[in-house]
This record gives sequence, structure tokens and C-alpha cells, in this order.
Amino acid sequence: MAGMLCVSAQASTLVVTVDGVRSTNGTIHIDLNNSEASWKDKAPPFATGTVKAAPGSVTYTFNDVTPGVYSIDVFQDTDGSGKMQTGLFGKPRGGYGFSNNLTLMGKPSFDQANFQVTDKDTTVLVHLKNGV
Repeated sequence: MAGMLCVSAQASTLVVTVDGVRSTNGTIHIDLNNSEASWKDKAPPFATGTVKAAPGSVTYTFNDVTPGVYSIDVFQDTDGSGKMQTGLFGKPRGGYGFSNNLTLMGKPSFDQANFQVTDKDTTVLVHLKNGV
């Protein structure tokens, strides 16, 4: 009998560090997106995570991340709503950030913010910008 070859992508760990946190108010909410649709909130993110806000930096670990292309968006959820609070003209009220630490006006595209996860553990640093 011939042997069967089974090949599967090995899942890895993605460690996200968010720096620039100014207060202990609420949580830091992290969306891990694996498509343009999830990036644009037209589909659920691949995974989400939250960690208690603390001045300086916080870290969250996503386990069992399959190799592929991802992007991250982060915001400080100070009121527990699970949504980014915005002010006039949609500008975020609290801290927010994106993978690749882009400083564009508005949210960058999925292609601008994406990064590769391989079968090895990956670490990403996101700088929190502070809104109005």
C-alpha cells in the first residue's frame, strides 16, 4: 500500500506590541485582518484581541495564526463599546494605529498596512497615535 503524504500549513504565533498608550482607561482593541473585506469592515476580522490599557506599551498574542498576508488595526476602547469613538469629520477621539505604522490622513489601504506571517513566530509593533 502506498503511503499518503499529508501537507498542511503550520500555524504560528503572532505577538503584537502596542506602544504609545497614554492612559489606563479601558482596553486596547486589536483586529487581525486577512482580507480587504475584513480590513474595510465588510467581513469579520480573522481574529480580535483585547488587553487592559496601561501607560507605555501593552502586548497581545494571537495563537494558531495560519501563514498568509494580514493587517492590524488598533484602537483604545475607553468606553467599553467595542467601537472606535470618533469626533468631528470622523477623526478618532482616542488612540489608534495600524500595522506598518503609516501616518496617512485616514485609514491606509489593506495593501499599505499588510505584512506576511510565515510558519515562524512573528512580532509586530504598532505605534498608537492619539486622536482629538
